[in-house]
Amino acid sequence: MQIKELKHLAHQLGTEVSFIEPACGAMVIKVNYILDETHSSALLKTKQGEVIALKNLAQGYDLLRAVGLHKATLEQTIPHAELCIPDTAKQWTSDTGSRSAAMQLKF
Repeated sequence: MQIKELKHLAHQLGTEVSFIEPACGAMVIKVNYILDETHSSALLKTKQGEVIALKNLAQGYDLLRAVGLHKATLEQTIPHAELCIPDTAKQWTSDTGSRSAAMQLKF
């Protein structure tokens, strides 16, 4: 999905935007939307078809504000290595807040 398509879908009911932050890699923007009664999702891409990679949330905020959106979800993936550590260590990382999976953002 390109930015101009997101501008068209931005305020339609059922359009949700997420910042996806993988443990190892650049942050991307995923758009969930309903078009012709079909639920779809796509990553935001350039005109050349390359996925837009963000260095930080500020870049994502600026991009979404430009299309008129002021709400998104931040989804962070947990590395496989962290999921495989013993239960006592999982509890410790959970207590520090490093295992949160998603958070609503308004900007």
